[in-house]
Amino acid sequence: YEASRSEIEGRSAIVVQSKFRDLLGNHGSDRIGDEALYYVGRMYYDVRAYHDARVTFMRHREKFPDSEFAPTIQSLEQEMQRSDAEYKRWLDENRTTSTISK
Repeated sequence: YEASRSEIEGRSAIVVQSKFRDLLGNHGSDRIGDEALYYVGRMYYDVRAYHDARVTFMRHREKFPDSEFAPTIQSLEQEMQRSDAEYKRWLDENRTTSTISK
């Protein structure tokens, strides 16, 4: 567990996520599994893969409803909603329409 966590810096996120998933497979219902699943979601969040982050955080809430990570996850979900809203607003402001003449 500690080895996986310390390898985040300077390693491929895919390799690190894979190690955390392995931890989750071996510790699916204990504290290590709780933290491993949180970090998988957090890595998705950090690279702005929001769909995958949301799915992972939803799974985390279902599996670990009393987790100490719950407030952090809620904050990250709110940040993703704000980011989505800002992106949609930017799209609306910068959307161009074209007409094709026949």
